[in-house]
Amino acid sequence: MAQRTKGNVQRPKKPANLSPSTLQIILALISLAGVLGAALLQRFPDIVSMMATAAAARAATEAALTATAGVISVPPAPTATPATPTTLRAGPTNPTPTLTPGPSAVAPTVIATVTPTIPPSGHCAANQILFASDRDGDYEIFRMDANGARQQQLTNNADIDRSPHWSPDCSQIVFVSRRDGQDDLYLMHADGSNQRRLTYAGADDPVWSPDGTQIAFSSLRDGNWEIYVLPLADPTAVRRLTRNPAWDDRPSWSPDGTQIVYSSRSSGSNLAGPWDLYVINADGTGNTRLLSDGSRNRRPVWSPDGQQIAYITDRNGNLEVYVTDLSGQNQRRVTDNEAADVEVAWSPDGQRLAFVSERSGNREIYVVGLDGGEPRNLTVSPKDDWHVAWAP
Repeated sequence: MAQRTKGNVQRPKKPANLSPSTLQIILALISLAGVLGAALLQRFPDIVSMMATAAAARAATEAALTATAGVISVPPAPTATPATPTTLRAGPTNPTPTLTPGPSAVAPTVIATVTPTIPPSGHCAANQILFASDRDGDYEIFRMDANGARQQQLTNNADIDRSPHWSPDCSQIVFVSRRDGQDDLYLMHADGSNQRRLTYAGADDPVWSPDGTQIAFSSLRDGNWEIYVLPLADPTAVRRLTRNPAWDDRPSWSPDGTQIVYSSRSSGSNLAGPWDLYVINADGTGNTRLLSDGSRNRRPVWSPDGQQIAYITDRNGNLEVYVTDLSGQNQRRVTDNEAADVEVAWSPDGQRLAFVSERSGNREIYVVGLDGGEPRNLTVSPKDDWHVAWAP
């Protein structure tokens, strides 16, 4: 019979009546299912462990989904059809997301970084030696380790660069160059950059004062070779220290900066004639003869402890390295070779001497202990290497 309707509401049908026999069958089936389930769990106990593991995994997943409320979303580049955003879990252990610029973005410029092979500016390394070499056809400034390794060229021009000397903090180098027509003083950074002219009236033999504020040098600017001091705060305010008809050159500061030792030709117009050593106060007073014996006593260098002076002399027939105390009375021979040893420099600890020798047929740089012994050749070059200066 058709159901009655009222408006748009349709009444539900009444459930069909089940006979008692049918109900008994259904209850029997349910009971049988429970018995079979219990039997299976007893027969296969691993099923319980599997169900527990699945439940734990489900709980962890739900926790992870809940934590996504604090995530960082990286949107894709704008396109006609936006891509699904990439989601990264926030936290210190996650990698930093890389953002890809969109079509209108400009990619950043990557600047290459070059690792220097020399000590940074403002840092002195006791294993660094400056020298000049003509191995590329004309004299240029080089630097190397005290064992002769890592020889690097710092200057490169068509004329002569020579006589380098460190600033006290090793951030700069003063040297002599003829690149502008005459020998003058130039400065550069310790890596050879920023080369600029310092004097304009002729200069030679530059040495930095221990406090870094002045440079002593020799010059022919007044008609005769004399010793001068240049204040770096005002390079035009040059002061002349020596005033005599002799040839004065090769100044070297005392470690406390109060005095300068230098060599002076005592007579004659020949470089091969006698040379004496003098000490003068840094203000130009108190000029005192240190050593005079009729020999060529040249290129003196004050020791780091201020107690000795190394120099070159031919008192025994050829030029050798000697050391004297400040009285000039106690000289000691350091080198002994038939060839000429023509220049010397102290190691920072005062235990070794670098010197220039012609014993291999050309000028090379050697190192020897203060007590003598067999020198070691550092440069090993077929060209001339000299004008040696050890980092302070």
